[in-house]
Amino acid sequence: ADLGQLKERIKQAVDAKQIVEKPVGFGLVMLEVLLVFDDKVGAGDFEEQVRGIEGVGNVEAGDITLI
Repeated sequence: ADLGQLKERIKQAVDAKQIVEKPVGFGLVMLEVLLVFDDKVGAGDFEEQVRGIEGVGNVEAGDITLI
């Protein structure tokens, strides 16, 4: 997958503040996406939006913190 295009598709789907490439192993790369959203919305909505993007294999919420 073209990571540059994938990053652009993610930015268009959600208001990503930052997207960082992190090597996982065996040539696989994970995109870590930083989002800031209202706590009433919940992470599940964003996970579904990103999961629906072509080229996305898996979505998992990591650290969730109130600010």
